[in-house]
Amino acid sequence: MLQWGWLPLQALFSAIDRRMSTQPSLLAIQLLGDFQVTDRHGQQLLAESERLQALLAYLVLHSRAPQPRQHVAFLFWPDTQEAQARTNLRNLLHRLRRLLPQADAFIHADATLIAWRSDGPFVCDALAFDAAVEEAETHLQGGQHQAAEAALRRAVQLYRGDLLPGHYDEWLLPLRERLRQRAFRALEMLTRLLEERQAWQEAIRYGQTWLRLDPLNEQAYRCLMRLHTAQGNRAAALQAYHTCVTTLQRELGVEPDEVTQTLYRQLLQREPGDLPEPTARRPAPLIGRDEAWRRLLGIWRAVRRGQFPPQCVLITGEAGIGKSRLAEEFVQWAKRQNVTTATAHAPTSRGPLAFEPVAAWLRSLPPPSLPPAWQVEVARLLPDLLPDVSVQPGPLREAWQRQRFFEALTRAILSQPQPLLLLLDDAHQADEETLEWLHYLFRYDVQARLLLLLTARHDELAPDHPLSALAHGLQGRGQWTVLPLARLSPAQTARLAANLVGHDLPAETAAALYRHTGGTPLFIVEYVNSGLATLPADAPLPEQARALLLAHLQQLSPQAHLLAEAAAVLGRSFTTDLLARLTELDEDRLVRALDELWQRRLFREEGPATYAFSHDKLREAVYEQLGPARRQALHGRAAQALQSLSPHDLRGQAFHQEQAGHRQAALALYVQAARQEMNRFAYHAARELLHHARTLADDSFTPLLVDIWLLLAEIADVLGQPADAQQAITQALRLAHTVGAPPQQARAQYVAGLLATKTGQHPEASVYFEQALKLAQTHQDPTLALDILLAWGELSIRCGDMATARRHFEEARELARETQAAAQEAEALDGLGFIYPALGEPPERAEQALRQALALRRAVGDQLGEARALCNLTSLLQSRGAHDQALQVGQKALAQNEAVGYRRGMAAIQGAMGLAASALGDFAAATTFLQDARQTLEVLGDVVGVTITTANLGLVAERAHHLAEAARLYREALDLAVDHGAALFAAIVRHDLARIHVKREAWQEALALLPAAERYFQETGDRLYTQSCRTLLGRALLALGQRPRARELAEGCWQAWQEGGWSGELLPDWLWHLADLLAALGETQRARQVLAAAYAHLEEAAAAIQDEARRRAFFEQVHVHRCICEAHADWVRRAGKKREPR
Repeated sequence: MLQWGWLPLQALFSAIDRRMSTQPSLLAIQLLGDFQVTDRHGQQLLAESERLQALLAYLVLHSRAPQPRQHVAFLFWPDTQEAQARTNLRNLLHRLRRLLPQADAFIHADATLIAWRSDGPFVCDALAFDAAVEEAETHLQGGQHQAAEAALRRAVQLYRGDLLPGHYDEWLLPLRERLRQRAFRALEMLTRLLEERQAWQEAIRYGQTWLRLDPLNEQAYRCLMRLHTAQGNRAAALQAYHTCVTTLQRELGVEPDEVTQTLYRQLLQREPGDLPEPTARRPAPLIGRDEAWRRLLGIWRAVRRGQFPPQCVLITGEAGIGKSRLAEEFVQWAKRQNVTTATAHAPTSRGPLAFEPVAAWLRSLPPPSLPPAWQVEVARLLPDLLPDVSVQPGPLREAWQRQRFFEALTRAILSQPQPLLLLLDDAHQADEETLEWLHYLFRYDVQARLLLLLTARHDELAPDHPLSALAHGLQGRGQWTVLPLARLSPAQTARLAANLVGHDLPAETAAALYRHTGGTPLFIVEYVNSGLATLPADAPLPEQARALLLAHLQQLSPQAHLLAEAAAVLGRSFTTDLLARLTELDEDRLVRALDELWQRRLFREEGPATYAFSHDKLREAVYEQLGPARRQALHGRAAQALQSLSPHDLRGQAFHQEQAGHRQAALALYVQAARQEMNRFAYHAARELLHHARTLADDSFTPLLVDIWLLLAEIADVLGQPADAQQAITQALRLAHTVGAPPQQARAQYVAGLLATKTGQHPEASVYFEQALKLAQTHQDPTLALDILLAWGELSIRCGDMATARRHFEEARELARETQAAAQEAEALDGLGFIYPALGEPPERAEQALRQALALRRAVGDQLGEARALCNLTSLLQSRGAHDQALQVGQKALAQNEAVGYRRGMAAIQGAMGLAASALGDFAAATTFLQDARQTLEVLGDVVGVTITTANLGLVAERAHHLAEAARLYREALDLAVDHGAALFAAIVRHDLARIHVKREAWQEALALLPAAERYFQETGDRLYTQSCRTLLGRALLALGQRPRARELAEGCWQAWQEGGWSGELLPDWLWHLADLLAALGETQRARQVLAAAYAHLEEAAAAIQDEARRRAFFEQVHVHRCICEAHADWVRRAGKKREPR
């Protein structure tokens, strides 16, 4: 079955490697749909030069025979003298060889010939596609249909689009056309094979792909008509015919051939003479839109050439002015240029579903190749199109998860062949989440060749409309253009009417037409379609238009009128299956009524088995004619039909239940729909749904109101609205107490505890959690009890009460084991792994807990959880001094976090790996890790993360003894910390920068920094940093002649060290400076004791490093370590002893 999500190119290449039993390929070359060359590790090559891409493509596609240099030079530089052309080719070939790994394995060249080695370690989708089609044809000739079908499926998966789109070299065009025709042939053969074995649904899917690639092929339309009829869906078969008629008339100005029309008559079960004379499907021409078309074309050409970043064009005007007509005509024009296009319409009846336009685009585009981790995220929006996703996406609660979801949708869209043209019709009706995502899309890749067309009524665009915010954001980056459309002039009105009727109108008729329509294209078309019916010239235009539309509807047959009413209730667009459920017409009458509405231009085809009203004004006119009882009945049927046919459309079901008067059912569905939207991070849409649900509820719905208020509290918290969150939780607690239902009381107390934790009300949060846990345990709700214990453990960590945190995590772990809740057990183990070091437990125990959490997440297939567990493990290994293990685990962690797109985790891992590498003396690698981390954090907008990473870069420079660079980085980090109120990190950086000043003997500068840092650490109870600040302060004061104060500080630090219990990465630095201070004060014996302790600490730390070379680098490369070792060796030597570092 053709699934959404074609096989990734690398996966296909791996399959080709296995099938051909060759050595693994070093290069994967994609030429279909886009250009991409990657090495075995996924690294992209040749991305920057179209000329290099063309040369590689030419050589690969002609790899069956060597190519004369003279011939290739002439093809690539036809207007250049031969000597210069050959020189150009030689230079280009040199660049190509330099960029390819093991170039001699692919290219052979001598003085006269160039050859791409066909037996080289590479795979190419275009060659594999061609081979698969040839294989299928061979199997068909031998009657091996099953093998042929498998080869054709492989070919279709490989053909993601035209050969090298965007390249227009003369040598390429015939090859592109040949492969395109081969793709048509492959789809035709595959569809026929599936039809022969009656695999109707699968055949229909491939037939639709065939039609998408070759929209003027009548044979493809006839194939779909046959398949739909065989499946028992004559309405869908009729829709295929309607699409065929419209497309051929619009593109070629012709009617379908006799074979197609005969199939159509058979579909309606009528003889030719029984059919009504069909209305000419001549589309209304674009009149008076020359300037708008010219501007659109100019923007498109610049986007296509990559001269502009992604562009958004808003077409505005009043209703019926022709906004959609202009945009759709431009999309059709682009399709004729083999451009990838997708169209979506914002709903105009019920409220919009979050990301509904994005879902519509993805459904209409060819399936993109996405790794499984990204498919899981897209499954939030399109669960029905991703049935094979084994891991269900969890709820979205954090900002990074929202960004990850946005990135998944963006990857799915931008993976399409470019240039790419998207249309969103009626954008003023679009949901806020879609418009926010468009902000992200346009920032994601400024090199993407993308044009987005929006249409909107200008009277709907208030300054606070979300679309106005999108305009403001894109306008500042040069990505926004507005095209306002005006009414037609009298002369243009006459021209449009003349084009529609096929002859010029008399002057009086043309003048009357303009008076009646005001130059609005929609009404001009309707007047012409109604035979230029006359109306009182002094009637207001809205009344004229309304009367005109109603007159149009009165001409319908009873069955067509019934169908139009059902469609009006469903909304702007609707499927034939839904229409059949609502009207209960038998298939024959349904098909005839559909055809009548299409012939009369009230309906137009929109997609597979989907129609839409020609204009929403028509739908409004039909809907307004329905009586209240009739409306309610149809809405009730619509809710039932959606429940069966579109179970994921919870908002649509809720809307129709509400309109049907079924308030209780509507309320429950609105709450379910809100949860669904929250799972997509569509919190604005969810809040709107919940507030609407509140208006429907009265006192009889109190239990449901508790859930509503709890959800509103969660939404307000996520959106950063603490006052609204507090108000909502207060209402939830009050109502839960009123109801007296312990489960709801427990959940309300739990959510209240979460909010109190986040707002720093830790005592109140603890009380809430305690009460919630008692209720959950009393009423045997282990799931909620687990959530409470885990949250209470996190709260205890925030309060610094590690013993209590341990108790909660251990209790949670035991409960999770009893209930087989692996994910929660992993969370408890993560918490224990975090707090064990603070409780003095051996580092091995913390590591064991984190590794157990990692194993659990792997067992349940939680890829994101696994990525985060690896991140925690890497950080733990680095902090306990197992630096080489941290680097080893970090590589795996980095790959896993990259695979799931957890960029914050990647930054944390790179930070830990940077510190580990610097501790082992590999300062170049450390700097690279940390710079990559800082760049990621800057993109994520994590200022505190950027501050920490900048400070760590300073630490790397300090360890390498590049003191000026270290000072510069520390100052940069300090500025960031101060500007953003990060008090802890400001204190740490003040300490580190002061240490640099002491090393450089800049004593006054050190004194300016240390008092504030020392005061902060003393207040927060950080012993090690407090003593280090005092040691550095003493050394600076001593150098400035304040010996008594320096001695007092040194004595205090000595006594503190004597107390014992010291550990941490800062310890060697502190002891080194303490020994230096004591020695400067003449305390030689004490200095030697401290120095010996510093050296012993280094030896103990080095024991955790398994690699001998890295262990030695730990002693020799890090400047302070080397100083300690040399000073200790000198002291040992002078004492007549000899001891070498292990």
